[in-house]
Amino acid sequence: MCKPTFQKGEPAVVSEPANPAGRHGSREPSYHHVVVTKVGPQWITVESAAGRRWRFDHNLESDQDGDMPEIWKTLADAEAAHYRERAWTNLIVILRSVGDPPPHMTGAEIDAIIDAIKGA
Repeated sequence: MCKPTFQKGEPAVVSEPANPAGRHGSREPSYHHVVVTKVGPQWITVESAAGRRWRFDHNLESDQDGDMPEIWKTLADAEAAHYRERAWTNLIVILRSVGDPPPHMTGAEIDAIIDAIKGA
C-alpha cells in the first residue's frame, strides 16, 4: 500500500491506539480531526481544533514513544484500517483455539481462504 502525501492546510485524521486491557479508557482507538499545519523536509505537523499537535515523519511514523498514533486522509480510511487489524487478530485467535478443521468446511474452502490471504 502506498502511503499518502499531505499538503499544508489539508484536513486529516489522527488515530491513537486503544488503551490496553486493564487500563482506563476505551479498547477502541480514538480519532481526532486535524489540519496539516506544516510540511517540512522531514516532518509533517498537524493540529486539532483544540490545539493538540502531533508530528509525523514522511514515512508517516509518529515521533512519540509507546503505541504510535497514525495519520489518515479520512476517518473512513482510519476506521477501515482498524477494522481490518481487529478482524485479522480475531482470525488468528480463532485459528489458534481450534484444534481440528471445522467439520462444516471442505478442504477446497480452506484452500480458498489460504489463497485469499496469500493474494493468489
